[in-house]
Amino acid sequence: MRLYFATDIHGAEGCWRRFLNCSRFYGADVLVLGGDLTGKAVIPIINDGSGRYRSHLQDQRHDFEGAEDLARYRKLVRALGYYPAVMGEDEFLDASRDPAKVDELFTREMRRVVEEWVAMADERLPPNVPCVVCPGNDDREDIDQIIASSKRIQLGEGRAIDLPGNYQLVSSGWSNPTPWSTPREEDEPELRKRIDAAIAQADVPRDHLILGLHAPPIETALDVAPMMGHPRGSGASERACGFDCGS
Repeated sequence: MRLYFATDIHGAEGCWRRFLNCSRFYGADVLVLGGDLTGKAVIPIINDGSGRYRSHLQDQRHDFEGAEDLARYRKLVRALGYYPAVMGEDEFLDASRDPAKVDELFTREMRRVVEEWVAMADERLPPNVPCVVCPGNDDREDIDQIIASSKRIQLGEGRAIDLPGNYQLVSSGWSNPTPWSTPREEDEPELRKRIDAAIAQADVPRDHLILGLHAPPIETALDVAPMMGHPRGSGASERACGFDCGS
């Protein structure tokens, strides 16, 4: 069995499209996306009411006009994994003053893109290639129901899923604590219980059990993240960055 595993695409449209083609390109029997599907910020595009737009992206201001340039810019934003949102000046100023409105906008756009991705997968995935998607610690739990609605994708979180060759995949996207207070993180004892409960569902020999865990085992070749010493912050503030630099 040839299994293709990818992770941390963080909302990038091109990465998702390439992932869906990996069974054809690599001859993979199984596709697994191991977490962090969604992006991290909404990028406001302010419409001045006359067909001209302005926006900030990665500390650069962009000014353009017309539907063609707008479509091109939206495509650029999506390629980077962010969510473009066209709005008027008043709406932009109103949201800039209210983090709850930014969060509401982010949630709406994030869910809309996940729904589009699921529809794309249902249309394009080969019927004989299993595809498992397990959200990661950066992904909100409300996307699970969208993934579970797919005709071609199997939701991986906390489940033992049968694969070709009498293999089984057990997945979890939860992580140990991070500095950013992400949606799916918990202390080590609780994380161990979560993983053990998922493994307990498997009924194949251990040499046929595949673990798809988003957080890498400590002190292995996968564990290459730097030590983080600063206090844990708020993921919501990171999502608001598109508004912080958009004026």
